[in-house]
Amino acid sequence: MPTSTERRNLLALLGYRVSVELDDGSTLTGRLVSLGPTSNLILTDVERVRPLKRRRGSTKTDCYNSVLFVRGSSVVSVRHTSGITTDRGVVDTLTDRQMEASKAIQMASQSLNTPLR
Repeated sequence: MPTSTERRNLLALLGYRVSVELDDGSTLTGRLVSLGPTSNLILTDVERVRPLKRRRGSTKTDCYNSVLFVRGSSVVSVRHTSGITTDRGVVDTLTDRQMEASKAIQMASQSLNTPLR
């Protein structure tokens, strides 16, 4: 369970691209849309880079165009990233998708008035 300071730091990243390291060694890079009370994350337009177990030093990249739920217990670290992916499967191109993400961010921001535990 995150401390109130850690939670405030994560709330400051809402709407920004973040890089999330997971306990399985993979890294997710996407836009942080929402944050749950147990540090569950909801990301959009995510690119996942994971190491291949059979080939040392090799990685596999997966792209998720929809919303991705990340369980808080598997998150090792979260940091802001200013980098942008060039993969066509990840880049926002449709105005409708941007509007939907904007609405989700607004909804997440409305819950900021609730007290932190």
